[in-house]
Amino acid sequence: MEDVEAYERMCKKLAQLTRVVFILNTKNDENDAIVESVISAYEMELDNITKEANQVINQLKKNIEKLRDSNNIEDKLTIINQKFEDCSNKYVQDYENYKQLVYTI
Repeated sequence: MEDVEAYERMCKKLAQLTRVVFILNTKNDENDAIVESVISAYEMELDNITKEANQVINQLKKNIEKLRDSNNIEDKLTIINQKFEDCSNKYVQDYENYKQLVYTI
C-alpha cells in the first residue's frame, strides 16, 4: 500500500511540475513576444526620428544656401552701386571739364 501511495504522490508532484513548466514556458513565450514588439516599436520610432532629423537638416541646408545667395546678391548690388557712383562722378567731372573748356574759349 505504501508503494501505491508513494506512486500517487509522485504522479501528483509530476503533474504539478508539468503545470509549472508549462506556465513558465508560456510566460517565457509571452515575454519574448513583448520584447520583440518593443524592439520593433523602438526601431520604427528611431526610423521616424531619423527621417524627421534628415528633413530638418535638409531644410536648414536650403535656408543656408538661400542666405548665401542673398548675401552674394547684396555684395553684387553693392559693387554695381559703387560702379554706378564711380561712373556718375566721372561723367560729372567730365561735364565740369567740358564747361570750363567751353567758357574759356
